[in-house]
Amino acid sequence: MNTRLLLFFFSLLNLSILSGQPDSRFRPFDWVLYRGSGSINSISEGYSHAYIGTQSGGVLRYNLYGNDFVEPITTAQGLEENEVTAVHFDVKTGILWASTPKHIQYSYSKEGDWFSIPLKQLGMFRNDKIQRIGSSERFIWLQAQSTYLKLDHSSGTLVGIFPYPDELDLDWSSGPHRSGKDHHEIFMNYSVMGGWILTGDHFIDPLGRNVGITTAFVGNHGNVWAGGEDGTVFHASTTMESFYPLVPGPQNLDVNELYFDGEILWIGSHNYLSSKGISWVNPHTGESDYYEFASS
Repeated sequence: MNTRLLLFFFSLLNLSILSGQPDSRFRPFDWVLYRGSGSINSISEGYSHAYIGTQSGGVLRYNLYGNDFVEPITTAQGLEENEVTAVHFDVKTGILWASTPKHIQYSYSKEGDWFSIPLKQLGMFRNDKIQRIGSSERFIWLQAQSTYLKLDHSSGTLVGIFPYPDELDLDWSSGPHRSGKDHHEIFMNYSVMGGWILTGDHFIDPLGRNVGITTAFVGNHGNVWAGGEDGTVFHASTTMESFYPLVPGPQNLDVNELYFDGEILWIGSHNYLSSKGISWVNPHTGESDYYEFASS
């Protein structure tokens, strides 16, 4: 039996008081927080994982070799918030970067021990957010609404603010999807499995509902990723040219009922508008699934 202690915080009230890990007795994933991801904001690839920034579920991690989701990075690991507007893995340094509405953070371990820099300290306006993160040989670039911030790639020290990057050949992670412009050929030519339909600028789920494309990314090893506004992650390859929908863990936000049957933890919600189904999680393996009321 897995002896790690897993703590499930789903309510927004509890999430607001869950902070990082100041106690050195705990490893980064001794405490794990699962919750609905919201829309997918940003995607990046590392050496062994894809990192997926979400609206409300922190940074999802997808194992590229095991082809499954593993423990997410949330406030339980030290993120300032569970809303991640952009994420980026710098292949030059091995550092993982993530931006929240008010901070830019980075981790050498790619798991915990997050260093945090307030965005206002970098000269950004209060309501401005980081939309995309990129890197060069020596620097990290943050794309805001109308400016680009240039940081040292190992310390996060601000180097300058520019209307456009003063470097070429930047390695960008994905940002907000621009319909008809970003990866248009892929979305016109690829198919999608699992009863979904791809129309070229949005997906249609098995129940006939439109799901807008929020972000898209093509990795260095033939992986193609797309994020949906409903929290679905779509994974394809440049050889097969077919997207497969992936549901990353529990999708509940307002948990009212929990039931553990000795192996599976079942999670039920009260508010149909924010959580439209029942989720289950196997705390020993990390496996999970989601059953929608509308499909039953």
